[in-house]
Amino acid sequence: MGMGITLEAIDAVRERTGVSYRRAYEALTESGGDVVKAILALEAEHGPWLRDRGQGLKTGIRRLVAEGNATKVVVRARDGHTLVAVPATLAAAGSLIFPLAAVAGVAAALAGAASLSIER
Repeated sequence: MGMGITLEAIDAVRERTGVSYRRAYEALTESGGDVVKAILALEAEHGPWLRDRGQGLKTGIRRLVAEGNATKVVVRARDGHTLVAVPATLAAAGSLIFPLAAVAGVAAALAGAASLSIER
């Protein structure tokens, strides 16, 4: 590699911009091996593409949350009476925040005191 351009420099440019190895190398060559200048040049060149990539991620997350809210985790007593019905997103977050309560709920369902189901 010419001009002291290292693989680490190419990787740094790729990680920040998402371009190919070839394009990262070209940008580094054009910037005289300066990683920051290469990144800035690529952002100026591909700015809308990089913003669109972030927007796509945001849209995907919103869709997952909406689908999670449409799906419910339902706990019913033996007689069919609904004890708890919460959106799957909330159930997942709750199980991360209160893992012992989640374990107790699943244990109760497995013991036969209640049934656990996931409904759309």
